[in-house]
Amino acid sequence: EARRAEPSHVAARRIFGELRGAGLSPDSFSYATMVKVFTASLHGQALANEVGALLAEMRAEPGLRPNLKCCNSFIQALARGGDFQAAEALLRRMQSKAAAGSILPDVVSFTSILTNVARRGDLAEANRWMSEIREANLSPDMISYHAMLGIHARAGNGAEAENLL
Repeated sequence: EARRAEPSHVAARRIFGELRGAGLSPDSFSYATMVKVFTASLHGQALANEVGALLAEMRAEPGLRPNLKCCNSFIQALARGGDFQAAEALLRRMQSKAAAGSILPDVVSFTSILTNVARRGDLAEANRWMSEIREANLSPDMISYHAMLGIHARAGNGAEAENLL
């Protein structure tokens, strides 16, 4: 009898547990890979819940200092799952720890939230995040502008969209 394949996020969790059982400690790359698997196989609140739980696990890992790519993968997945508060909290945590020599958010950190609020049609929040990019002394990238052009176009704000250019 053919065994039904387990969903990829379930398989990833199982393998992650097996690695720990073998005495191996996950690193930033391990966590970023888990987030990538979750993002590919889960959506909405299920994605936000799984990624939130994984973030709590990572924070409890002794001596682990996540890198920028890892943090950005968490921000992106939380925002994609609709948990903007958790995504923003992680970004703010990065900003507050940057003074202590930790990693500073980059344009990708901010744009990850911006693009997802724009996808949901929240023009006020999209504008706020575009301002946040500039307030952080960063330059918006092509993805930031694309998100803003899209939301203004969907809102019928042609003049505002032109002002972005």
